[in-house]
Amino acid sequence: PAITGTSSTEFTIIQNGSGGCGSAATDYYRTAQSGNWSDPGTWESSADQISWISATKVPGFNANTILIRSPHTVNIDATATADQLSILPGALLNHGNGISFTLNNGPGTDMTVNGTYILNGSQPSGTGSIEISTGGLVRVDANTAPGLSDDFAHSNPAVLFRTGSVYEWNSAVFTPEWSGRTYFLTGEIAVFRFAVSPNFDVGGNSPTIIHGILEVNAPIQLTGTADKTFVHGITGTADIISAPTFTGDILIGGAVTAILGGTGLINLSPFTADLSIVPGTTVTMQGSKTVIGNLNLGAGSFVELGDFNLTVTGVITGSGSNAFIRTNGMGVLTLNSVGAAGKSFPVGNTSYNPIVVLNGNGESFSVRVQTGIQPAVAFPSYAINRTWHLFASGSTTAMVSFQFAAADANAGVILPGDLEILQYSGVAWSVIPGNGIRPTTGTNPFTVATINNIPLGNTAVAYALGKSGGHILPLDFSVSARAQVIDAGVRISWEILSTDQVSDFELQRSLAGGIFTTIAHQIPVANGLGYSLIDSSMQNAQYLYRIKVNLQNGNSHYSNIVRANNSGPAFVLNAVSPNPVKDNADLNIHSAAQCVAGLSILNIYGQ
Repeated sequence: PAITGTSSTEFTIIQNGSGGCGSAATDYYRTAQSGNWSDPGTWESSADQISWISATKVPGFNANTILIRSPHTVNIDATATADQLSILPGALLNHGNGISFTLNNGPGTDMTVNGTYILNGSQPSGTGSIEISTGGLVRVDANTAPGLSDDFAHSNPAVLFRTGSVYEWNSAVFTPEWSGRTYFLTGEIAVFRFAVSPNFDVGGNSPTIIHGILEVNAPIQLTGTADKTFVHGITGTADIISAPTFTGDILIGGAVTAILGGTGLINLSPFTADLSIVPGTTVTMQGSKTVIGNLNLGAGSFVELGDFNLTVTGVITGSGSNAFIRTNGMGVLTLNSVGAAGKSFPVGNTSYNPIVVLNGNGESFSVRVQTGIQPAVAFPSYAINRTWHLFASGSTTAMVSFQFAAADANAGVILPGDLEILQYSGVAWSVIPGNGIRPTTGTNPFTVATINNIPLGNTAVAYALGKSGGHILPLDFSVSARAQVIDAGVRISWEILSTDQVSDFELQRSLAGGIFTTIAHQIPVANGLGYSLIDSSMQNAQYLYRIKVNLQNGNSHYSNIVRANNSGPAFVLNAVSPNPVKDNADLNIHSAAQCVAGLSILNIYGQ
């Protein structure tokens, strides 16, 4: 039936006592604003997560779920309990020191931190599980009695720090107990961060292990006789300092990969401790780093520089073919204070190719090595397939040796044998004066050293090794000439591998070993790599020819010298390379006509 009637005036229903519109202990709870946990005004409640009311009581372990929302801050100011508690990103829960906060062990995770949970000396009690999710932060603002802020991260089996979560020490009062303690769980990569320097040195006489990354953004000083192991690496903007009483080592590793970065120094002075890379660990640089002290490489360990620099003031030990500094980018390894005794730079790219620098006059030297020869050469088959880049902190001289394995040599290199040491000037490769015939020493790996000190500056210079006798030439200036007597005179032909930087060619002639003069010009054509000119003014004489290659930058280079005979002996030996001959020789022979010739080989005694 139809309902009839008239509207009344507005009225208000006031609840007295529990029930009705009041909050139930089993409701869902969420924050309405920042405030204390014990204040109902901090909370909203709902029986269905659809209709929410201002809470009339505070949540406890009987609540369905409890959410602390962004940007709210909740202070645990009185005894509290919880279950299914979530601190959402941007939210903060501040646990007052000495306040009992009990987590009930219900279904699933009982406390999840996606935002920030602040410790002040007390930690949750009960058997509930706690997960610090990726991006979650646990911050220690104090560690006063009962001093459990440190225990939360290492001895509470209910706590799980996930990869990408952070445990941050933000208090100068008391220190974390870094002796005989293991932080975080294997398989996760959490961060142990120092935002404030502790008021005492950290460490002791029992090992400390952090299954994660140490991030030092405020200086810390290490002490004790035991090692400090940071399984997944070290980063941060502040210094790690070694106290004179610290006689253990700083270890990076225990996992397959780790990182090293940040602008802070690792200061191991007075060198009673070393920085060591644990065997089997590859450390990837995430920023340039300086180690004041020594670095030790364990078997199967590598440090990959990428585009970052690693500076070590001491020495690097433990290196070899399965443990070295991998220069896989533009980053360099720098060793300081290289004196007469020298230092070894254990670098490599795809293989181990160290440099040893002697007589360094106390300067710092920086090195990287790359696979291949850059800039390219015309005949790489006669080269060691590596390029070393070396420079000093100032203008100086030093003796340098280069190491390589037989597998690093290209097909045309004969090992053991003589090699020449070349450097790139920025325009072209050239043999370092006095270093054209340098014998290899050792038997796989091989070493080639400069015959004496060579000049070095503070700009990187590329160095390469080639078969003695000038077998490798820079790509842009490799030009090969030949001469042929014809009825009309002499045809001089030449080939070049590239004309990208060539302005023009000059054909030059010399009569019977006299001065070379230009007799013709040739402008290069697009994509033209082969050229020839005819000298029709040739008389009955012996002529020498060469091609002068003029570059667009004003520099010039020359081809080989060729001979044309229109009189005199029919057979001429133009050149022997290398000279003097040791094991093998290349002969450059010219004949005006087909003939039979004899060749005698004599030693220095004419025998």
